[in-house]
Amino acid sequence: MMTGTAERIFAPEEVVTRGMFVTILGRCESIQPDLYKSTGFTDTMIEKWYGPYVAWAAKEGIVSGYGDGTFCPEQVMTREELMQMLYQYGKYRKLELTADTAILERFSDCDDIGSWAVKAVAWCMAHSYVNGFTNDTLAPKSTATRGQIAKIMTVWKSGKAYTFHYGPTPGE
Repeated sequence: MMTGTAERIFAPEEVVTRGMFVTILGRCESIQPDLYKSTGFTDTMIEKWYGPYVAWAAKEGIVSGYGDGTFCPEQVMTREELMQMLYQYGKYRKLELTADTAILERFSDCDDIGSWAVKAVAWCMAHSYVNGFTNDTLAPKSTATRGQIAKIMTVWKSGKAYTFHYGPTPGE
């Protein structure tokens, strides 16, 4: 799903762009990049390394870009954008997409979530794909990192919720 940023370097604290994330999703689906000839976005050329993946994600309804016809593939992705794309990817995968938005009320910054992303954020939280930034914040407008994406996609692929704990698990 992901490669390093250089030989033997993963760079977990590096931010993720919108183009990077759709590339990861496309790799999960083993799409054939050479089947895509146009992205449909004015700012996203098919020749770029992320171009075919953006084209695939747009074709499948995972991304829709912005109202001005752009996708902004090299723009750093926010946590709420990540959760919206993951939600749309869940729709593409025909997953059950219901979640009670009340799950968000325990976070002091839940009002910072864009109205377009509330259902997606609640769904991601309910399924443990994404955790709070801290115990009482979501930080929906902050940037997503490669390490966070690696954790999220590992939970996605395994189907097992991730629970952080200090020290060894009893019996390890």
